[in-house]
Amino acid sequence: MKSVAAIFAAVLSGILFFSTAFAEQEPILPACGGTGQPACTICNLFQLIDNLVRIVIVGLVPAAAGLVIAIAGFKFLVNQDNADVMEESKKIIFMVIVGLLLIYGSYAIVGAIFSGMGYYDSMNPLEFNNLSCD
Repeated sequence: MKSVAAIFAAVLSGILFFSTAFAEQEPILPACGGTGQPACTICNLFQLIDNLVRIVIVGLVPAAAGLVIAIAGFKFLVNQDNADVMEESKKIIFMVIVGLLLIYGSYAIVGAIFSGMGYYDSMNPLEFNNLSCD
């Protein structure tokens, strides 16, 4: 019973943690083309793509990874007597962590490259995709 309560607490805290990723999210569609708004340009298209990438990287990837880790952890805890399922669960958790490292590591590397090229003024390599179409 303790393991079920621990899993429930971990899943609930993960959901609460990852749901805050969307709390301060700007609108997906750029403000253009409407009444009293400037005409849409190619910059607004890139801004739309940027907003979609942010949603995936900030919201969907961590939520999906948390869900997969929770499911694999549940399988690991429930099947203590089956070594094959436990080993499979360990592999799943390991692969999710490796995937997260690849996704966020490549994001940081691209940001560092753009920062080195002088693409943006910020010293934070994770803010390379802040587009403004003013």
